[in-house]
Amino acid sequence: MRSITPIKYDLNKKTEWKILLIISLVIIVPCIVLLFSEQFAENIIDIVNSGLLAILFTAMYIAIPLFIISILSLINISVYLKRLEQNHFEVPKNRWTYDNDLLKLPRTEVVENKYAVDSKTGAQVSVAVYITFVIIDFLYMGKWVGIEEDCISFFVLLMIMHLFFLIFAVVLFRQRNTAEYVDNTDIAFGRKVRIPISKTICVLVVTSIIAIIGLILADRMTEYIHKSRQQESAQVISILTERA
Repeated sequence: MRSITPIKYDLNKKTEWKILLIISLVIIVPCIVLLFSEQFAENIIDIVNSGLLAILFTAMYIAIPLFIISILSLINISVYLKRLEQNHFEVPKNRWTYDNDLLKLPRTEVVENKYAVDSKTGAQVSVAVYITFVIIDFLYMGKWVGIEEDCISFFVLLMIMHLFFLIFAVVLFRQRNTAEYVDNTDIAFGRKVRIPISKTICVLVVTSIIAIIGLILADRMTEYIHKSRQQESAQVISILTERA
């Protein structure tokens, strides 16, 4: 029995994500307009007491991630469907019409590994992101070295965390081999499917956001530790001065 190469997305799935994107915008836009309105600022105490502020922030907390995920998903789906078309497949409205089997999807011409360059391009971008974060790591180290010794521990943690981008680049670069890997719009016939450039970008965007948050937290924590130790030193000096 042959292995099935699934049809990853169809036009119905694209429509579903468009609806979710619209829903997120319907929530986000009024919330932003309300939060920055003059009436909101004038009645902030009453709004806080009524619980409306908590409701607004809860809605934004749900809607903003939904908006980001919807955008990334739509990009990924749009690229996939466009590449199906460029690979001379019929773009399916409902993939289950063809039993979710790419081999059963009508096509006018057979092409393969048309987008093998995705692996090399994705690896280069991932390496560039890694180098960027390493530079920022050293800038962080340069800011705090000699001032707060705990910065070394944070620096090591950041460097380890940012190794993900280098490892990801190696994985992508290995997938350039067209004998072992095929595009996700190709029929696999037992071969592995390479990560498409759209998904690579999504992964790099999400992990870069996480890495940026990590950098900000490391800097804030180092600053907090430094200020705490300064306060302790000042208190000790004050006590010794009083005793003298």
